[in-house]
Amino acid sequence: MVTDQQYFEAIEKKVFRACIDERDGAGNLRFNTEDQCIIKRFLPQIVEAVSSVKSDTIDPYIEEIRRKVCSQCEYLKPDGTCDVKERADCCLDRYLVMIVRAIEEAGQEYHSRNLGN
Repeated sequence: MVTDQQYFEAIEKKVFRACIDERDGAGNLRFNTEDQCIIKRFLPQIVEAVSSVKSDTIDPYIEEIRRKVCSQCEYLKPDGTCDVKERADCCLDRYLVMIVRAIEEAGQEYHSRNLGN
């Protein structure tokens, strides 16, 4: 089974290179305990959501992310709106296609290596 660390490394490799929110001026990821990347904070829920969907379109993935991740996020308002997402400041929302691809590829690589497929 692919570990959360392996999924995170796959996302880091494919997504964080493009991420404008989580890099310092030298190109390094910047995380601290108070202001941690939402992808890192909700990684298990993101992996669970993505892994539970198999689709050629992004819409089912969006629905699962909203249900399993956004519903737990402190930025979600009681009326179901999210100012962070609406301002295009949510990196999970912004990079979701790349995140889905990274998680699915990490799973496929693991199965190819360990199951001989």
